[in-house]
Amino acid sequence: MDARVSVALQMIENRCAREALRVEDLANAVRLSTSRFRYLFKHEIGLSPPACLTTLRMRRAKDLIESTFLGIKEVRDLVGLADASDFSRRYKSSFGITPMQARRSKENHP
Repeated sequence: MDARVSVALQMIENRCAREALRVEDLANAVRLSTSRFRYLFKHEIGLSPPACLTTLRMRRAKDLIESTFLGIKEVRDLVGLADASDFSRRYKSSFGITPMQARRSKENHP
């Protein structure tokens, strides 16, 4: 993997829940133009930087819902998605069920 993409991916993983990351900032951090960075990232990872960030956030949300007793709002906040409907839509798109359905399933199958 290209070292610059690896650095950017590490930045995304380290900060995915704490703050918004702009593609331009990632590109600047690895000293590439925004367009070149987008191309290289997608070529290496198979996802655009925003899609990668969403994927990581949803995986983290799924882990938290399945392994903790945190409320859905707390999970949403921890993964950096404040809007309830946006979070639910993204979660369902990723896993085929809503966060509440996942929580109920966890409660029914401990």
